[in-house]
Amino acid sequence: MLSNKDIVREIIKSKNLAIYPLNTEYINGSSINLTASDLAWYSAEKSTGTGSQGEPIIIDIPGKYAVKQGKIHIPKGETVSILTQEAIWVSRKISGTYHSRVSFSAKGLSNISTTLDPKWCGLSLISITNNSKYDQSINVGDGIVTLTFDYLNRKASKDHVEIAASRQDIYNRFDMTGIDSTRLQYLQGNEHRTPFRIKKNMRDSDIYKQLRQATPLKRFYSNILLNPIVLLLIGAVLTKVGESIYKWISGLFS
Repeated sequence: MLSNKDIVREIIKSKNLAIYPLNTEYINGSSINLTASDLAWYSAEKSTGTGSQGEPIIIDIPGKYAVKQGKIHIPKGETVSILTQEAIWVSRKISGTYHSRVSFSAKGLSNISTTLDPKWCGLSLISITNNSKYDQSINVGDGIVTLTFDYLNRKASKDHVEIAASRQDIYNRFDMTGIDSTRLQYLQGNEHRTPFRIKKNMRDSDIYKQLRQATPLKRFYSNILLNPIVLLLIGAVLTKVGESIYKWISGLFS
């Protein structure tokens, strides 16, 4: 299992792991919390109807949009599927597992237990059922699930079956009525569904640049090697060394 130091190192290297948007405050000792976006839907419903021959049939009704005024409303007994704000990419060297947050389970919200497969790319779709006796809500931006990472002893095979990025195969079944056009465009775009875009967005972010500057080597370079006094001392030493070399070479030809 990756510790917080492992997670930060892998993020900085961005060869096996990328997360965007990145918030280092959500990195725990051996995990990272993912937050709820404003893209959430209730589970699909079923209704009865009549077929072309007059026979009774079951009709699937797409899940309705579940967000109102910055909150995801979950009536008692209802299930809601929430896309995380964070898009994740992992290489063939890393897998992971999703876990419930204790604060949610204590309120009667269902436990979460699923896997992050190697080569995963995209947003995470988290389904939560309200098993309590009263209606509940989750604020957009709240941490809703904890994700841990593991190194694999051997890389996963290149040709293993991949699940659709961001679980587009599932969220395309939901009712998109009520979603802002800008958010709908994002949902249907590639910003969260390709490793290149996730890594580029992460590496272009201010938080990523600050994280790189905070590494021991960068701190040594910035605080010591670029210190004006140190630079003056290095310059003086190099000058002295240069003079000595010049005198030695001149002596050879005198």
